[in-house]
Amino acid sequence: MQTFRTDAISRGKAEKPVQSNRLSPIGFSARHIPEAQGFRRALLALSAAYAKVGNAVCDRLQHTSTGLSELSSLGASYGWISDRRRLVQTYLEAEPAVMAYACADFGKPDEIRSLAEAAADLAAESASLFSAIGLLNYIDQELGWAAVGGAPAGNA
Repeated sequence: MQTFRTDAISRGKAEKPVQSNRLSPIGFSARHIPEAQGFRRALLALSAAYAKVGNAVCDRLQHTSTGLSELSSLGASYGWISDRRRLVQTYLEAEPAVMAYACADFGKPDEIRSLAEAAADLAAESASLFSAIGLLNYIDQELGWAAVGGAPAGNA
């Protein structure tokens, strides 16, 4: 970001632009804030997807008449989704500068948002629930969250 200030020597002359980078309180350039806003939109879509998939898993758990293996798989998926919902909520409650730091290695927020919306759509169909969980697992891998708490959906 460029700011203009008057040089003390050139008071009678035209103002001379002096470039300075605005830094946030924790030292990140203000130019990262729009990137953090894109990341925030992706996180909002991801939060909605985790909520829809979590609700679908919960409904399936309550109405399943199959064996213990499906119950176990659904239970592990529900625990993993709950952990991720808390993680996303933590990022959403963060300050913009913290968000900018969090998304420093995050390359394509629009793609993540689009994938999250697709996962939410898949969760609406009972037959596609495990596809929605798999898509959330893929997003998890892309964000580098695979090693952050909870059972990975691939093991669920």
